[in-house]
Amino acid sequence: MKALVVAATSAEIDPVRERIIRLPNSADVDFLVSGIGMVATSCELTRQLMQKKYGLVINVGLAGAI
Repeated sequence: MKALVVAATSAEIDPVRERIIRLPNSADVDFLVSGIGMVATSCELTRQLMQKKYGLVINVGLAGAI
């Protein structure tokens, strides 16, 4: 199953990416830095989902804590 991990900034997604790429099936995981805010996330996520099919989408982040 192909998975997509989404975060607004590189600072939020990089720690997750570093751990996931060590896993055996890491080639099945894509990463998307969407930009800050609901509009940016909606636009970038829609664009990505129109290009590829995913069985799982996970949004990670700090909710503006940085």
